[in-house]
Amino acid sequence: MMEQYKEQYKETNKILIQEFTHVAEEFKNIDFKSYVNLSNNWLSNLIDIRIKELKGNETENHAPSIPQEVLDSANPIKAFLNETGGGIADFTLLALSLCSKIYEKYLKVLIPLQETEPDIGGTVRRINNEFIPTVKTVAFLLGDSDEFDYSDNYDNILQSRLLKEEIVELIKPDEQADIKNHIIRLNDKYLRYITKGMKPEIGLTPDFPAQLLKTGKTFDELILKETSKQQLDDILIYARHHRDFFSREGNSSKKGFIGLFWGSPGTGKSLTASVIGNSLGIEVYRVDLSRIVSKYIGETEKNLERVFQRFDNKNCILFFDEADALFGKRSDVKEAKDRYANQEVSYLLQRIEAFSGLVILASNLKENIDAAFKRRILSYVHFPRPEYEERLKLWKIHLPKGFEFESKSLLNTIAKKYSLTGSHIANIIKLSCLRAMDNNSNIITAQIIEPYIGDIYKREGLQRTPQRINNKQRK
Repeated sequence: MMEQYKEQYKETNKILIQEFTHVAEEFKNIDFKSYVNLSNNWLSNLIDIRIKELKGNETENHAPSIPQEVLDSANPIKAFLNETGGGIADFTLLALSLCSKIYEKYLKVLIPLQETEPDIGGTVRRINNEFIPTVKTVAFLLGDSDEFDYSDNYDNILQSRLLKEEIVELIKPDEQADIKNHIIRLNDKYLRYITKGMKPEIGLTPDFPAQLLKTGKTFDELILKETSKQQLDDILIYARHHRDFFSREGNSSKKGFIGLFWGSPGTGKSLTASVIGNSLGIEVYRVDLSRIVSKYIGETEKNLERVFQRFDNKNCILFFDEADALFGKRSDVKEAKDRYANQEVSYLLQRIEAFSGLVILASNLKENIDAAFKRRILSYVHFPRPEYEERLKLWKIHLPKGFEFESKSLLNTIAKKYSLTGSHIANIIKLSCLRAMDNNSNIITAQIIEPYIGDIYKREGLQRTPQRINNKQRK
């Protein structure tokens, strides 16, 4: 038993190592150290300028700007600025929090001034004689003698998406501390991204209404009709070429792409969305509508704004399952709640058009989607219930290694006779294998599998309850 646990540990450790050593494709051949040094040297020069100003010395061109070397080539710092729409305030915030994380020697020059020059902000950790920067330190580095403009610095810093997305974290030194005295700290995952190119998943807090969809499956393992696969082409082409397409001069097309997956429940809509992401190296986030839609006026819009703002300019896919709840037809206004519901749809219509990424809606019936949304959907992909050939493949692909059906005839019969979806088949196989194991067997028999098929028919209301398989059909 101990050997088994050791093997499991090795396999788990192998997966973790693979996850944390994945370098983003666009950064395969860059020298990360050179960009870190560039950032630290830029910050050190800016600190020297600000100290000279404090002492009343004249300086040239005291307004900071992002180094051109950062903007001229692919690197994680530039990627941050592009994704968050960041400017000089964001770059200063990022450079300072990066430097403070493990390159604190560049900040030691501020230690003797910290007590006598309150504009510097920050705090000194006496144990190891280390300067810890705060929001006030960022404002000091941005600099401006005009008090009105100085307050703008704070506003620009606090509106930074680096803070909102917790790439740079704010730490309260104590309960009474004003926001300007909050410590800034670079999140460890993003430190690895800047210094090694290991791109982390978008950090989502537990209360955030979206979850990452993951799968190890590829398109070869998807059991779909050829027509459905062909309809996916436009979405795949967009995902591959959208950046180049929208960067072309004179392109007035609206950014973003909306696709609709429609068909019966359990036919593979969610799985297909995650396979698209897996195949193209793009993260897929399923929006949890139960945490979006609210009975309180204005709350639904506020929850949606959190989602769109967080993922805007990110190379990811937003997947809205059971989209009817949000994108459904607007109704005639008969009472106040109808008017507010229609306002939600109108807001969503405007917001989804402004979103720059790929959005996939999923619905059981395309007729349930509001007409205004339909006009903006670029690609429709139909997921029909699987027929005999697809069902036969599904029964085979879901059966774990080490298990088998009691006969080929049984497999053919259940695939031909029962109109089940992929999710039905996966659930029945799981229960049947567990039942066989409980019988000290690895054989899936008709006696094991029939009751579970019957339960699905009763629970889902699928036609009438199926008849039992006779002995001839088993052979």
